[in-house]
Amino acid sequence: MQQNAVKPLKTGIYLQQKMTEYSKYSFSGINVKKEVAIKFRKFSRQISVSHTHALEAMLHFFERNDLSPDGDP
Repeated sequence: MQQNAVKPLKTGIYLQQKMTEYSKYSFSGINVKKEVAIKFRKFSRQISVSHTHALEAMLHFFERNDLSPDGDP
């Protein structure tokens, strides 16, 4: 057996179950610069279980505190 063998990806029933979980939602894509997407993915993993939840939390924070990213501090 090779020591550096790559483990196979989860397939079959696992992926089918995951896709069924998300199939009740409709998704939309947003285009952003690659560097921003990488930064957001890293941040998202730190604060939430999904990109959707992270973005919702960020939006809620700005709305709840009546803040604008372009506004004066």
